[in-house]
Amino acid sequence: MPWLDLDQRIELSIGEPIKDFFTSRGEEAFRDVESRVLEECSSLPPHVLSLGGGAVLRDENRRVLARSGWTVWLHCSTDVLATRLQKDQITGRSRPSLTGGGVVAEIEQVMRVREPIYRVSSDWDIDVGLLGPEEVSERIAQWYRAKCAQ
Repeated sequence: MPWLDLDQRIELSIGEPIKDFFTSRGEEAFRDVESRVLEECSSLPPHVLSLGGGAVLRDENRRVLARSGWTVWLHCSTDVLATRLQKDQITGRSRPSLTGGGVVAEIEQVMRVREPIYRVSSDWDIDVGLLGPEEVSERIAQWYRAKCAQ
């Protein structure tokens, strides 16, 4: 199944890195673009779509996801997440702070709000703290095949 990254699609749409757009235009403008691009992606043929952590914050986005397919929440401990979030895994750029605090404090603050939303928005969740990308994708593929067989 083809894979798409919502953040990459957003950057193509806005013509600049998300960090720059977020800094110059603000979170609300970014979330508006994110919602529009998510809606566009939902009308494409079946695919796997990677979302940014805030994509499920808006009710409208959760409705788009619910009608478009299944959602899997990848989660791990705060320490693992802090290590992974220090720099963007693809570009090596530092990611924008959402709270202005340190990484661990930011994760804890953000997760207090987001974790309940992730729980109710996902059809399945998987702890990826000790897993590599291949193991994660294989477990998701097994889950997906089982869901399709039902």
